[in-house]
Amino acid sequence: MKKQPGMIVLKDGTIFHGNVIGAKQDIYGEVVFNTATTGYQEILSDKSYRGQIVVFTFPHIGIVGTNDDDQEAVKAYVGGCIMQDCAEAPSNWRSKQSLNEYLCEHNITGLAGVDTRALTTHIRQHGAMPAYITTNVTDVDGAIKKAQLAPEIADADLSGMTSTTKSYRWNTSSWPANDFLTQKDTTYNVVVVDFGVKHEILRQLVNNDAAVTVVPNNSSVADILALKPDGILLSNGPGDPRTCDYGIKLAQELMKTNTPIYGICFGHQLMGLAQEATISQMKFGHHGANHPLLNIDTNEVSISSQNHNYVISDDNLPANISITYRSLFDNTIAGVKYKNSRNISFQGHPEASPGPTENNILFKDFFKEIAEHKAEMEI
Repeated sequence: MKKQPGMIVLKDGTIFHGNVIGAKQDIYGEVVFNTATTGYQEILSDKSYRGQIVVFTFPHIGIVGTNDDDQEAVKAYVGGCIMQDCAEAPSNWRSKQSLNEYLCEHNITGLAGVDTRALTTHIRQHGAMPAYITTNVTDVDGAIKKAQLAPEIADADLSGMTSTTKSYRWNTSSWPANDFLTQKDTTYNVVVVDFGVKHEILRQLVNNDAAVTVVPNNSSVADILALKPDGILLSNGPGDPRTCDYGIKLAQELMKTNTPIYGICFGHQLMGLAQEATISQMKFGHHGANHPLLNIDTNEVSISSQNHNYVISDDNLPANISITYRSLFDNTIAGVKYKNSRNISFQGHPEASPGPTENNILFKDFFKEIAEHKAEMEI
């Protein structure tokens, strides 16, 4: 395969060269790095990466190809991707197409042959920043000027661009344990507010005997309560939660009801903002499937999947918020419980797609709150 030169130019003028893979086009995005060693397809199709260019720190990407079952959304949402080596001949019994073919199909631009170790080091030192990928390697000065004009994704309502526009039912469980079996009998009714929800989150809810309805992120409280939910989940999603005024207001109003609420990642941050917690932007975020967390109550350590650039800050933390998890990388807040309520939230991705599955137990915590609330309502 003939290689076409390309380069990524960071907003600070730093340039890294490589070969263009996927769609042959120039793109903007915020460059971040992900330390996961598996699950590149799940990362590429995670809606939380909308507007971002993901640098894979694992050197060889595309080894097992791509398939229909590992999608976390109906299409790829990542803005672009950077890697050291792109496998041209994948080998796996589940593979349907190569990574390059997948990127072309989903109109995603990438660069291979990049010194990802040096690029990751630069991001760690200088922070995540806007960048520009171009196929024109001859006009360096022009590329630098375009990179300096790259838009800040924090200024855009990315979750509003990513959410479903129509409500729908989801009734498929996880693979391989349940082999994507279609749900039949259910115990609970859960409404998911879609700020960029991943398919595996919905599958985990089905695994816990829930009938799942996904609604747009601009739904009203009345519309949501009309579905008679036993529990409500505020999903993950892309961008800065502080720009999502309607999401903050929705979370605030929902948290005044008696219905148990569970927030994941973006939803976790919205719940914090709804209670007047402060949200801080991180230098380069947490992106990977190997992040250790400390359970404050049990003192146990678990390995989690993380994907976020913002956290609930310890500064001026409201008295009604109790910390349940902390990151062992930097001691940032990774989970909370809201006192005098059945509301909980988690900064990471407990569905772990990709990543370790040990934090799936957090869905059990949510359904424990649902079951206890339901029992109280029946008395």
